[in-house]
Amino acid sequence: MLTKVPFLKKISPIPFALYQNRICIFEYDINDTIFLNTISEKLWDRNTEETVNILKLSSDIVAATKFYFNGTPYMFAVTSEEQPALDKQLVNMQKYVEIGADFLKSEKMQADIINLPDKLDRMNTAKRFNQDFKIYNIENKFQLEEIAMHELARGNKQNVQLLFNKLINISNSPLSNDELTSKKYRIISLITLISRLCIKKNCPVGITFRLSDKLTAKLDKLNNVDDIQLFIEHMAVEYYSLLKSNANNYNSKCINDAIEFINVNIYKYISNETISNYLDMNPNYLSSLFKHETGIPLRKFIIDKRISESKYLLRNTSMSINSIAQALHFSNQSHFTKSFKDRTGFTPKYYQDVVNSK
Repeated sequence: MLTKVPFLKKISPIPFALYQNRICIFEYDINDTIFLNTISEKLWDRNTEETVNILKLSSDIVAATKFYFNGTPYMFAVTSEEQPALDKQLVNMQKYVEIGADFLKSEKMQADIINLPDKLDRMNTAKRFNQDFKIYNIENKFQLEEIAMHELARGNKQNVQLLFNKLINISNSPLSNDELTSKKYRIISLITLISRLCIKKNCPVGITFRLSDKLTAKLDKLNNVDDIQLFIEHMAVEYYSLLKSNANNYNSKCINDAIEFINVNIYKYISNETISNYLDMNPNYLSSLFKHETGIPLRKFIIDKRISESKYLLRNTSMSINSIAQALHFSNQSHFTKSFKDRTGFTPKYYQDVVNSK
């Protein structure tokens, strides 16, 4: 049966997941552990061979059914973002999940089982069609935080704002007798949480913390509870932009770990060897894998990160060019100047003068 999954992957019009005994054993185009676990938690016990269950998880729709193969229980689920023509989407998703389950449990590789008609007639279906279209029931603050981070990472700005609002107004004991101060405390806690997510997603540590400081300073100036809503919307957009422009996630965990190590230690001496020692890997293998995954040689990536950090220092501090070169571990000022000009087209001095003249 599992030999059919790669074939199903090639022809499936939407993402899907296959579960065995509650555990996801294969997923296509989902790649989100929290989301996959939530599907299992909410639908495994409800599904039978006679039902297709529909669940709404934030902005996504999930359809799933259970089947047995050689006496072992499996669940096949498909998912897609909610569309304006919801009724048609639900009918199509029900058909997709039935076809996928029938295909996987059939003994022969039947080509016609995957031919989806343009218009789907569900009048003759033998299965009951159960819809649970309630928003995912948030059971605790930790779970809500996880889902908010999941939505932020996926770029669902509207959902992020709603979830942030729920976190700020969650019915726990107040952190202060003053409502505005209490909300500010919760937002600061949320900023810390989001910053950790951004760094985990390989956003540069310096940029992430500077955004955190900027938002905290702006929050401190708020004098009215009514301003909180606008601030939350602004905060969601800022972090979405940060993730979209800086975050990288690669297939290899060691590459993501290497990038995080570089971001965290940008003001320390970093070489291929120091990173490979940290990851307990062969330096040559790490360099080869890094180039294969990112398309950039590891050494060049490190210098690019240093140049990016130097631009911030040139714009926002009074440090001399030589001091910046030393702080970022360039061999000398000439090496820093050449590396900076190769990447920006300007010398550090010219860049600093132009920025300061504005």
